[in-house]
Amino acid sequence: MRKLALWIAARPRRLVADRRGGVALLLALVVPVLMAASALAVDVSTWSVIKIELQRRADLAAYAAIMRYNSGDNAQTATGVGVAIAALNGGNATVATSTWTGATGTPANTMTGSDITVALVPGVITRSDNAMEVVVTTSVPLLVGKRWTTITAQTVSAKAYAEIQTTGGTPGTPGTGGQPCAAALNKNGTGVTVTGGSAVNLASCNVRSNAGVSVTNGSSITAPWVYGATITVSGGSSITNGTTTVNSSPTPPDTTAPIDITSSQLADPYAGNTSIVADFASLSPGSGTAFNGSWQSSTLNPGTYSSITSGSGSMTLNPGLYIVNGNINISNGATVTGAGVTIVTSGTVSFGGGATVTLSAPLSGTTSGGIPGVLIAGNSASTDTLSNGMKPTLTGVVYYPNGTMAISGGVSVGNGCLEMIAGSLSISNGSSFGSSCSSYGAATFPSMPGTPGTPGTASYGLVQ
Repeated sequence: MRKLALWIAARPRRLVADRRGGVALLLALVVPVLMAASALAVDVSTWSVIKIELQRRADLAAYAAIMRYNSGDNAQTATGVGVAIAALNGGNATVATSTWTGATGTPANTMTGSDITVALVPGVITRSDNAMEVVVTTSVPLLVGKRWTTITAQTVSAKAYAEIQTTGGTPGTPGTGGQPCAAALNKNGTGVTVTGGSAVNLASCNVRSNAGVSVTNGSSITAPWVYGATITVSGGSSITNGTTTVNSSPTPPDTTAPIDITSSQLADPYAGNTSIVADFASLSPGSGTAFNGSWQSSTLNPGTYSSITSGSGSMTLNPGLYIVNGNINISNGATVTGAGVTIVTSGTVSFGGGATVTLSAPLSGTTSGGIPGVLIAGNSASTDTLSNGMKPTLTGVVYYPNGTMAISGGVSVGNGCLEMIAGSLSISNGSSFGSSCSSYGAATFPSMPGTPGTPGTASYGLVQ
């Protein structure tokens, strides 16, 4: 019994001294840590590869945006170019799905998409210079590490700046004269014609013609300023610039009032708009479905159409982009309404026959697919009878750079914003134009272009 007691008493000491299971216990404690670290290393390596790709995308977008801004594009167009370049290199956001904030927005002068922001900011090297800041982000799922953590994804981002350094360049002069709301881009002939006793009123924006301005047959223009290569006022007509009036009597007409007669050319403000350029390129005359809403009530959805016709019926256009590969004809007492709508057409637009038309463009930041601020855009060189025997209520930009916009029944402003930009404008009945549509995201540009300077050297510094 004594031997048994001694044997039992010795067992704990032997167990304490026994080292045969120590390595296994140590491995059991260390291996999970090593595996988690290895998993994290795999995921971090993946993030590093993706960050390199994002940095390349941000660099290209920033450089493209600042070069376009340096060449004369406005901030909205230039930042849109940055978004488009990022999309071409694998980004998700497009200009149409991005939100623009103007100079008074928060943050200011920023185009924000689902995976990118492009902003016009003060320079990094020299604060008085201009720079583009681009931030690109993406969410990367954990591949191996998700087995060791509740985190399922990691946000990876890259930032780039592209700055215009003015060293070696000479500054130009800024544009002047305020925003035009009635603009004719053709350089030959008479760009803006007002006749037939028409009264054209522009409360806070200008008339601007690259060719002539002709006001005849008892008509009048009232605007803060009228710009044209030549000015003709005859037949009991008048032009009022602010508080100064130019009358057609005595003969020859009085031309001493401050009407700017200039050969300086206004550039097409939408020639570089990536959305309009892409939509014009997509037009294919005759393609799509012909829609006829006559004699019935109908609702039209965004899409591609070969033509749109409505007469003696009501038609509602849902918000979005309408590509029309042909003509649009609204007449015979039809009622057409739509908010947040952009119509891009290869044909002509005719509103008349006692129809009631109330349309407005998409607001800035739209996600419906329309173009902010742009109501109607067409690339036809024909004459478009926007108003004939009726007075449509329109809000937004009507853009026909190649054709003549004829307004024979008048036009009214819906929500304080209406701009007409065409090759030529012919107005033969009273019309009212509102302020510029910049609050809707439309382009802002002066009546009198500035003189370009010698571009500074565009260099960029990277912040990663």
